[in-house]
Amino acid sequence: MDEPPQPETVPFLQILSDGDTLMLAISAGVLLCLLILSALFSGAEIAFFSLDRKILEELTESGKGAGKTVSKLLDRPKRLLATILIGNNLVNVGFIIYSAYLVSVFIPSEDLYMQVFGFSIPIGWAIQVVGVTLLLLLFGEILPKTVAHQNAKKYSTTLAYPLHYIGVVLYPLSYVLIE
Repeated sequence: MDEPPQPETVPFLQILSDGDTLMLAISAGVLLCLLILSALFSGAEIAFFSLDRKILEELTESGKGAGKTVSKLLDRPKRLLATILIGNNLVNVGFIIYSAYLVSVFIPSEDLYMQVFGFSIPIGWAIQVVGVTLLLLLFGEILPKTVAHQNAKKYSTTLAYPLHYIGVVLYPLSYVLIE
């Protein structure tokens, strides 16, 4: 007896046209950049505010470069915290919106469902809620804060200049929060 023909399975990326593959690669790069920015902001929050008095005095006495900038930023802790939180929230919202767009483009939600406890859930929605949440929590919050706490001096001096300039740009928003 002849067996009925089996449907051909095609790997996901072979279904995409060349333009779609390029867009997927660029989009993954954009999401990675946003995730790295989220990690930097989250780590900065812990790094700056966990510097002990001895390290702060050392940075202040150096009187030059990034150490001086760290000291100046910590002279206005509310403004620094507002800058970090606003920046982190803007990046995280951008990550969530862009990933939601990508999921809607690459995963047609009306066609793909999975069964969870007897409920049909669109796979795109599950990826968006579970996947993006896990990515942001693990790589954008928890891991960077752990690393920053262990390397507070290096982390804070590395991010001192960028945070200073971001603080200048975000000053109108941070002013509203701290006043």
